[in-house]
Amino acid sequence: MRENYLKIFDRHIAPYLGSEHHEESTAKKHTSYPAVDTWLKDEEYHFMVDLPGVTKDRLNLKIEDNYIKIDASVNPEDKELKAIHIESHDHDFSRMLKVPANADTKKIKASLEDGVLKLTLPLSEANKPKKIEVI
Repeated sequence: MRENYLKIFDRHIAPYLGSEHHEESTAKKHTSYPAVDTWLKDEEYHFMVDLPGVTKDRLNLKIEDNYIKIDASVNPEDKELKAIHIESHDHDFSRMLKVPANADTKKIKASLEDGVLKLTLPLSEANKPKKIEVI
Protein backbone atom coordinates (compact mmCIF):
# COMPACT_ATOMS: atom_id res chain seq x y z
CA MET A 1 0.00 0.00 0.00
CA ARG A 2 2.81 2.41 0.89
CA GLU A 3 4.37 1.86 -2.52
CA ASN A 4 1.17 3.12 -4.16
CA TYR A 5 1.35 6.36 -2.19
CA LEU A 6 4.98 6.82 -3.19
CA LYS A 7 4.10 6.30 -6.85
CA ILE A 8 1.28 8.84 -6.59
CA PHE A 9 3.62 11.32 -4.90
CA ASP A 10 6.33 10.81 -7.53
CA ARG A 11 3.89 11.20 -10.40
CA HIS A 12 1.76 14.12 -9.21
CA ILE A 13 3.58 16.11 -6.55
CA ALA A 14 7.33 15.62 -6.86
CA PRO A 15 7.57 17.37 -10.26
CA TYR A 16 6.44 20.63 -8.63
CA LEU A 17 8.97 20.42 -5.81
CA GLY A 18 12.05 20.43 -8.02
CA SER A 19 15.14 18.33 -7.69
CA GLU A 20 17.16 18.32 -4.50
CA HIS A 21 19.84 16.51 -6.50
CA HIS A 22 20.28 19.28 -9.03
CA GLU A 23 23.95 20.26 -9.03
CA GLU A 24 23.26 23.94 -8.28
CA SER A 25 20.99 23.23 -5.31
CA THR A 26 23.59 21.09 -3.54
CA ALA A 27 26.67 23.14 -4.36
CA LYS A 28 26.67 25.24 -1.17
CA LYS A 29 27.92 23.99 2.15
CA HIS A 30 25.47 24.08 5.09
CA THR A 31 22.47 24.47 2.83
CA SER A 32 19.03 23.44 3.95
CA TYR A 33 15.86 23.02 1.94
CA PRO A 34 12.91 25.10 3.11
CA ALA A 35 9.45 23.58 3.35
CA VAL A 36 7.19 24.37 0.38
CA ASP A 37 3.41 24.14 0.05
CA THR A 38 1.91 24.25 -3.44
CA TRP A 39 -1.69 24.43 -4.60
CA LEU A 40 -3.86 25.52 -7.53
CA LYS A 41 -6.66 27.96 -6.73
CA ASP A 42 -8.61 30.44 -8.85
CA GLU A 43 -6.60 29.61 -11.99
CA GLU A 44 -3.29 30.39 -10.24
CA TYR A 45 -0.51 28.25 -8.79
CA HIS A 46 0.47 29.29 -5.28
CA PHE A 47 3.75 28.42 -3.60
CA MET A 48 4.44 29.18 0.08
CA VAL A 49 8.06 28.77 1.12
CA ASP A 50 9.16 28.88 4.77
CA LEU A 51 12.20 31.17 5.06
CA PRO A 52 12.47 32.10 8.76
CA GLY A 53 14.87 34.94 9.44
CA VAL A 54 15.34 35.84 5.76
CA THR A 55 15.04 39.46 4.65
CA LYS A 56 14.45 40.74 1.11
CA ASP A 57 18.07 41.87 0.76
CA ARG A 58 19.26 38.29 1.45
CA LEU A 59 16.84 36.64 -1.00
CA ASN A 60 17.55 35.86 -4.64
CA LEU A 61 14.85 34.52 -6.97
CA LYS A 62 15.09 33.68 -10.65
CA ILE A 63 13.34 31.55 -13.25
CA GLU A 64 15.60 29.47 -15.42
CA ASP A 65 15.00 26.32 -17.51
CA ASN A 66 11.43 25.87 -16.17
CA TYR A 67 12.59 26.09 -12.53
CA ILE A 68 12.22 28.80 -9.94
CA LYS A 69 15.54 29.03 -8.12
CA ILE A 70 15.36 30.31 -4.55
CA ASP A 71 18.58 31.23 -2.73
CA ALA A 72 18.58 32.92 0.66
CA SER A 73 20.86 33.35 3.64
CA VAL A 74 20.35 34.00 7.34
CA ASN A 75 22.86 35.70 9.59
CA PRO A 76 22.56 36.50 13.31
CA GLU A 77 21.17 39.98 13.85
CA ASP A 78 23.77 41.22 16.35
CA LYS A 79 27.27 39.77 16.33
CA GLU A 80 28.25 41.91 19.33
CA LEU A 81 26.06 39.93 21.72
CA LYS A 82 27.73 37.37 23.97
CA ALA A 83 26.02 34.07 23.25
CA ILE A 84 24.74 32.01 26.19
CA HIS A 85 22.96 29.30 24.21
CA ILE A 86 22.49 29.08 20.43
CA GLU A 87 20.44 26.50 18.54
CA SER A 88 20.29 28.40 15.27
CA HIS A 89 23.25 29.28 13.07
CA ASP A 90 24.28 31.11 9.94
CA HIS A 91 23.00 29.10 7.04
CA ASP A 92 21.81 29.24 3.48
CA PHE A 93 18.54 28.10 1.99
CA SER A 94 18.36 26.79 -1.54
CA ARG A 95 15.49 25.28 -3.46
CA MET A 96 14.56 24.58 -7.05
CA LEU A 97 10.82 24.51 -7.80
CA LYS A 98 9.58 23.11 -11.10
CA VAL A 99 7.35 25.57 -12.91
CA PRO A 100 4.15 23.88 -14.07
CA ALA A 101 4.08 23.69 -17.87
CA ASN A 102 0.76 25.53 -18.07
CA ALA A 103 1.86 28.52 -15.93
CA ASP A 104 2.51 32.01 -17.29
CA THR A 105 6.01 32.84 -15.98
CA LYS A 106 5.83 36.40 -17.31
CA LYS A 107 3.17 37.20 -14.71
CA ILE A 108 4.84 35.73 -11.60
CA LYS A 109 4.34 37.66 -8.36
CA ALA A 110 6.46 37.31 -5.22
CA SER A 111 6.15 38.70 -1.70
CA LEU A 112 8.03 38.04 1.55
CA GLU A 113 6.28 38.60 4.85
CA ASP A 114 6.92 37.18 8.33
CA GLY A 115 9.44 34.64 7.02
CA VAL A 116 7.11 33.26 4.34
CA LEU A 117 7.81 33.72 0.64
CA LYS A 118 4.62 33.68 -1.44
CA LEU A 119 4.84 33.06 -5.18
CA THR A 120 1.86 33.24 -7.51
CA LEU A 121 1.86 32.06 -11.12
CA PRO A 122 -1.35 32.36 -13.14
CA LEU A 123 -2.34 29.75 -15.71
CA SER A 124 -1.43 30.83 -19.20
CA GLU A 125 -4.42 32.11 -21.17
CA ALA A 126 -4.22 29.11 -23.49
CA ASN A 127 -4.68 26.75 -20.52
CA LYS A 128 -7.50 28.49 -18.70
CA PRO A 129 -10.85 26.73 -18.80
CA LYS A 130 -13.15 28.08 -21.49
CA LYS A 131 -16.87 27.69 -21.79
CA ILE A 132 -17.97 25.95 -24.96
CA GLU A 133 -21.14 27.40 -26.36
CA VAL A 134 -23.54 24.95 -27.93
CA ILE A 135 -25.12 26.21 -31.13
